[in-house]
Amino acid sequence: MLYAAEHQDELLRACATVEGDIASANAAIRKAFDVDVIQADAILTMQVRRFTPEAIQQLRVELSDVEAVLSP
Repeated sequence: MLYAAEHQDELLRACATVEGDIASANAAIRKAFDVDVIQADAILTMQVRRFTPEAIQQLRVELSDVEAVLSP
């Protein structure tokens, strides 16, 4: 989600090229970001408010916290 939020233009371009249903949008996002089906679904369900600079910074903090917990 952080990568998608940081690359808004690319995300919107991928979605703008879709002619079809949500499955088509999912496929376009998978191709654009090299992610799996579940990750593409998560990106598709992101709210626009996640694209503000403050929200992006919060995502960075959350990711850092999770990585700190998972790292030995």
